[in-house]
Amino acid sequence: MPSKRVSILILLPEIYIIAGMKAAAPILNPLFLSIFSAVICLPPLAWLNNKGISSSLAVFLVVGVFRVFMLSVLSMLLPSNFLFIRKILINNPQF
Repeated sequence: MPSKRVSILILLPEIYIIAGMKAAAPILNPLFLSIFSAVICLPPLAWLNNKGISSSLAVFLVVGVFRVFMLSVLSMLLPSNFLFIRKILINNPQF
């Protein structure tokens, strides 16, 4: 059975890493979002390149489709968020 001191020494670096990531969130969030977007957009881009479409046109098409998809998702989510905020403001007049 490990002692408490050993357990604390094992958990301490993880706590520092999590605290550092929380402090660096304004930098890490856009970075992770861009990496996620690149990973999502790479297969359609490679497929269009394999079909003989030039790279610049393929990038334009993939980014355009990605933007349309994101705007459609936002257009579905924003009205419900506005209704939720309105209910909060009506039920809690101190805000």
